[in-house]
Amino acid sequence: MAQDKAFQQVHAWFAQALDHAVDDLPTAQADALKKVLWSLTDPKNPAVAPPPNTPSSFNKPSTSGKSLSVAAIVVGEVIVGIDPLKKAIDAIGGGDIGEAKDAIKVVVDQVKSAIDNAGIHSSAFGLGKLLLTLSDDIRTTPLPTPVAS
Repeated sequence: MAQDKAFQQVHAWFAQALDHAVDDLPTAQADALKKVLWSLTDPKNPAVAPPPNTPSSFNKPSTSGKSLSVAAIVVGEVIVGIDPLKKAIDAIGGGDIGEAKDAIKVVVDQVKSAIDNAGIHSSAFGLGKLLLTLSDDIRTTPLPTPVAS
């Protein structure tokens, strides 16, 4: 399966937001609260907080969650695919077929990633990926991936 950079970035954002939210709590309370909040993302092993930063670490969503997650992923991938398609069209117009092929390959890779990951994200991560895409932050340097303890 292709590496899902947007999923990893959403996971890192969530981990950092939780760490920041519990900064002022005693360690035992902070750890307990993080486990509860991570359990809302439906990890396969709720005893580990944060769960590993891979889509396979989470249960497949329910029917309603799956449809919402898949819709968010499809919309996000379409939005991200617009720039490479513009580059391909511009390259073809300029006679640079090699550059056009490279740009189209980016779109094909995105489609493959969306197909590979369809239905495996919880709704929260699907929506997180959509927000990440819409904010254009997907193109910035991703946050470091937290290590599960």
